[in-house]
Amino acid sequence: MEYKVEICADRNFTGGVKDNMGSWGGTSSTKESMNGLTPGRKYYVRVTAYYNSGYPNYTYTYGTPSDVIEVVTKPSARVTELRESNATETSITLSWKKADGVNAYRIEYQKEGINDNKKTINLGNVSSYTVKGLNKNSEYEFCVYPVNKSQGGYQAVGSSTLLYYVPTLPTKLTGLDCEFWNYSSKYLELSFNENRIVDGGQYEIYAYNGKKAIIKGKWSGTKTNPYFSHNKLKGYKFLKIRARHYINVGGREKYGAWSNWEYFARQPEIRIKKVSGGLKLSWSKVSGAQNYTVSMSTKQKSGYKKVVTTKKTSYTVKKYGKSKLKNNKKYYFSVTANRKVGKKTYKSDDTYCWYLTYRK
Repeated sequence: MEYKVEICADRNFTGGVKDNMGSWGGTSSTKESMNGLTPGRKYYVRVTAYYNSGYPNYTYTYGTPSDVIEVVTKPSARVTELRESNATETSITLSWKKADGVNAYRIEYQKEGINDNKKTINLGNVSSYTVKGLNKNSEYEFCVYPVNKSQGGYQAVGSSTLLYYVPTLPTKLTGLDCEFWNYSSKYLELSFNENRIVDGGQYEIYAYNGKKAIIKGKWSGTKTNPYFSHNKLKGYKFLKIRARHYINVGGREKYGAWSNWEYFARQPEIRIKKVSGGLKLSWSKVSGAQNYTVSMSTKQKSGYKKVVTTKKTSYTVKKYGKSKLKNNKKYYFSVTANRKVGKKTYKSDDTYCWYLTYRK
């Protein structure tokens, strides 16, 4: 028993039929390959069993042809314009331009830097898809394949198009803190927990009790200590700041969640003068401060002890601990402004100190 295999672009086999008969007849195998076909096309195949009488007449006696099945060739076109078009903290949406000779697509993906956990998604004739269940604050690598799928379910898969370092939407920015470069500087430096997938960030600064931002700005890249200067940072006042990260998606910035509010203020500048029996401290009033904490030490960089917390902007120091001030002794002072919001007390900067030598 041998087999005649016919293939044609027309389901009715009315023209352009190719077969495997050649000079020596068909095949006695139950497998056959057909060459010279067009990439990315549908074809139809039928198989007919026949008996070859052999020498000397070689008479072929054919049976009834099989049912016609649809077969497909691998597409030669690739997916183009592949890009990330949307993202959430746990999903990434891809979009692309449909390829010619294609009626389905396949996505393979894995977390960037991991080579043994590739996942596959088989799709229909679509031009976008959202991959869900991804890790937060992570980047992924995607391969999108054009597919020509037959009615029987066979998939002829073309060559892939790759997209690297595709991020999920950054989560809420955490660890936000800020500090002036010094007690008179307009430069404010931010710090926060690192997130390596981001393209940059945005900040907004409000008055401590304000509902509208008075300063807005951005930074680019993954740096964790951006800084900036602004005239509205002048003076002594409590302000509040929030920040968030962003990624670039489809040529636009897509933002993660805002951080918690962080309240901050410039460190008050202290003036010190000798008075009877002690040293009188006075300092700049900080708008929004509820009280001030005075600290004192005999060393410039260590050993500071709380002296008093007061709502006033001046205080006379007559003792260091339980002892009276010593003649010709140098004393160092620092004042921090305080504001309580909810259960948390926020403090102004406290980097600098002022000093005076006490003389009776």
